[in-house]
Amino acid sequence: MTAQGIAIYGGVKAWFAGCVAAVLVLFVREIFLALLGPHGITVGSLLSAPLLSVIQFTIIAYFSAIPAGIFMWAAHKLKIEFAVLFA
Repeated sequence: MTAQGIAIYGGVKAWFAGCVAAVLVLFVREIFLALLGPHGITVGSLLSAPLLSVIQFTIIAYFSAIPAGIFMWAAHKLKIEFAVLFA
């Protein structure tokens, strides 16, 4: 794999990790809100949580893919790969 391929692969991994982190935060928030709700956590809420997480991941990935791609492309063209790590 070339240096350019490694840089792009690292950027894609970081974007994917950001999407997963966002879904995990939303998942924990929803579980916490369900605990505080009047009925607590039900079997239905436990069974629907993974499906809702997949839907949330799809939406987050869909809406963040183009901005992340543009950002990675600009960072590559301007050769500021290491500065991007601290952005």
